[in-house]
Amino acid sequence: MHRTVRHLILCLVLSGCASLSADPGPVWVRRVFLTKHPMTGTFTHDALLGPTTDRFSASAKMGYLYVVFNDSNQHRVQFTVTREAAGSVYKLDKMVGSDPRPWEWRAVYLEIPVAGTLTQGRHTLDLTVDGVAAGSYPFTVE
Repeated sequence: MHRTVRHLILCLVLSGCASLSADPGPVWVRRVFLTKHPMTGTFTHDALLGPTTDRFSASAKMGYLYVVFNDSNQHRVQFTVTREAAGSVYKLDKMVGSDPRPWEWRAVYLEIPVAGTLTQGRHTLDLTVDGVAAGSYPFTVE
């Protein structure tokens, strides 16, 4: 009993820390987060993906946006990165292909160029999936 409760609490804590936005987003998006490195391997639950971040080094070549879907369908993912007081600095529009395997969930990552594109300071990534707002994700470039 205690192990189950601890596991549930761990999942809730990890899920709560995973998304930096309070926006609910479309139902086919399970989770969204930023990270410093792409992840490889097999994960039994999306809550095990991470660690998440809200900070990137100005010298880092890339940062990564992970979108975890509840299905294996094709999706159009769009985002705009805006620097406070400077306006839009980077946009991406990408089709994420379908996957014929019957996934309960699947994670895809999209690259965010940092060095040479984003300057130091506060930024916000506004995400849209299939034409539906999927949250705003603030981060800092240091």
